Amino acid sequence: MSAVAEQVVVNSHTVDTSREAMLEVDSPGWDAAEVAAVGLEPTALDRQPSAYVRRAWQDRRRGTARPWR
Repeated sequence: MSAVAEQVVVNSHTVDTSREAMLEVDSPGWDAAEVAAVGLEPTALDRQPSAYVRRAWQDRRRGTARPWR
């Protein structure tokens, strides 16, 4: 795991279209959106909210997620 945290800034604005239309990835409302890759890091086991998750994942490999776009 990386010791340096990456800062991600999300800017938002109102678009003149329906909520349903924005659920479609090819909606014109997304035309002005900037594409960015966001690196993902696993949550440390000692910071997981449930004992079940901490126990279930203690011997599993974590941190293999690809960046999210």
